[in-house]
Amino acid sequence: MKRVKYSPFKESENVSLGEIKKKFNRYMKIHSFNNSVIKYVLTHKYYKELFAQYYEDGSLEMWVNKSKVANKEMLRNWVNHLVQCIKNPSLLDQFTSNQPNTKSQNTLIENF
Repeated sequence: MKRVKYSPFKESENVSLGEIKKKFNRYMKIHSFNNSVIKYVLTHKYYKELFAQYYEDGSLEMWVNKSKVANKEMLRNWVNHLVQCIKNPSLLDQFTSNQPNTKSQNTLIENF
């Protein structure tokens, strides 16, 4: 598995959501959207919090609704599975390349 480049954060616990968002957007512009990146994001101290926040405030649901994917229910299930992976990281061991093939994957990043 290819190692992904670490995006450094201040070691402070008081990192703002806006700062995390900026670093996340920068990180995603540098890296290809693949399983390694997904695993990294879902286990990263701050990125997983950002993803969970997007889920809790309904932003991910809006992203699914706006996406050009024909099977939105499958995409919803995938997002829900990713949230479960945050809660239970051992699920990432079972992670395969069965995620939906969307042409608007980076729309999530661009909209935030």
